Amino acid sequence: MNKEQWINQQLGKMDLSQRIAQLIHVPAWSNRGSDHQEYLLKLVENYKIGGLIFFQGTPEKQLEMTRELQKVSSTPLMISIDAEWGLGMRLKNSPSFPYHLTMGALEEDEVIYEAACEIARHCQYLGIHVNFAPVVDINSNPDNPVIGFRSFGDDKTKVTQKALAYMRGLQDHGILACAKHFPGHGDTHVDSHLDLPTVDKSPETLKNEEWYPYSTLIEEGLGSIMMGHLFMPQIDNRPNRPSSISKPVIDLLRTELEFQGLLFTDALDMKGIANHFGPGQIELEALHAGNDVLLFVKNVPLALQSILSGIEKGIISEEIINQKCRKLLNYKYELIMKQKHNVQISELQNLLFSDQSTQLNEQIAKRSLTFLGDLPNFDPRNICTVAINLAHQDASKKELAHHDNESEKDKDIHQLFPFQSFLANLSSSKSIKLSSYHLHGGELDLNRINENHDLMILSIHNLNVKNVANFGLTDSLIQSLSQIIQSPKVILVLFGSPYILKYIGWKEEDSCPVVLAYQENEYTQKSAASFLFDIAKAEGKIPVQL
Repeated sequence: MNKEQWINQQLGKMDLSQRIAQLIHVPAWSNRGSDHQEYLLKLVENYKIGGLIFFQGTPEKQLEMTRELQKVSSTPLMISIDAEWGLGMRLKNSPSFPYHLTMGALEEDEVIYEAACEIARHCQYLGIHVNFAPVVDINSNPDNPVIGFRSFGDDKTKVTQKALAYMRGLQDHGILACAKHFPGHGDTHVDSHLDLPTVDKSPETLKNEEWYPYSTLIEEGLGSIMMGHLFMPQIDNRPNRPSSISKPVIDLLRTELEFQGLLFTDALDMKGIANHFGPGQIELEALHAGNDVLLFVKNVPLALQSILSGIEKGIISEEIINQKCRKLLNYKYELIMKQKHNVQISELQNLLFSDQSTQLNEQIAKRSLTFLGDLPNFDPRNICTVAINLAHQDASKKELAHHDNESEKDKDIHQLFPFQSFLANLSSSKSIKLSSYHLHGGELDLNRINENHDLMILSIHNLNVKNVANFGLTDSLIQSLSQIIQSPKVILVLFGSPYILKYIGWKEEDSCPVVLAYQENEYTQKSAASFLFDIAKAEGKIPVQL
């Protein structure tokens, strides 16, 4: 049976309500127990919904659930997930790959392609068809509270190149890529999960900046796009009208950018839209505006009732529903035919945590590492490494936990951060971990810590990945760091966002040298330590302007 025959067969067994239901995708969790599974089974069996977006759980349980739900579905379900940095973004016991911002520091894009290929393989193992990635938002606002580390950077050309490599890696291996969040979430001060951000820009400005990556990816065969919940007053000035349900905004995507692929809403429970429109109304407005798939519908019966009522009132036509359903079935057929893996659940861990995944993580950690400044000469026998752990701040205790790796009694060096452990293995340095950083007169007590040492390597750990609450830095710590970075006897190592340098007033011409690792895991900590002892190079280029 060819594609056209298959699509006609599927459409022939659906009534109007079931064709609408194909456009509805509901949230699913593999960690919520039997009641949640029964709920999903009823939606599939009774309402013939079109797909699921999976959230938290485990890969084993998700695969088990997917197979059970596919068995009872009269039309194959489309399975999707947010796996921007791999399945580990959502699932326990699953591999994670570097954030987009980390990959934005890479000089070459081939390794991004390889990482996306590996993510695609992992999705295939779990019966997933769509990965809601890459993020193509250009992070032109350093204070953006939600995009930041999820963006490849603030340069539209580099963002485009890296997003294209990521898209190709997914789609070359049978997974539909989904660029997001149109019309552009990079220059916002509000998180659309929490409220409706405003982007007060003209279509001409957007076309030159925010839409630049979309144009290239669309030309290169981008399969799908996700609509963001953003207020665009210069395109649609109706009060509190999110772009995700704005026909003028979506018409520009279809006409100006000539995108004919599959269009998903962002999650319809997000407060950027849910604060202003009610259940049922949201789904009707989203279809009327031009979306193809309604993502994260919480009340399926109400949504169906509202859309059917909208058809009766002439708000949306039955023909539009039929066209959208046919379009979705076309994508389902293509994606299902590309599903190559039928793995045993017991094999998943070995398949996911492959040597290839490890090697890619190591490679990206090494090649993204960025060094700013000039590395001083130092005697490795006379340095002090200090790690500030922001996850365990308790300034009231004012304690220092000292660990001297030369001492017989303190051979528990691996209780420190891996970064300090790697350094200790390369030198005879004294390692200090500030699990609750020591304050003296409102300042970090440098004299006490760095006494009788040529150099202090100061690393900061467990920073917030999002730009909220100064990435986790308190005002007093910002004040202390702004003084510390003026010392010629310090190297600062950041396992987090480069934007932190703005907060502490770092300037290349008169501040201490900095190692940027962008995020925190064993791969990045090992790479940073290796660089400091001339075992590895720092090839990365900072992907944002400070």
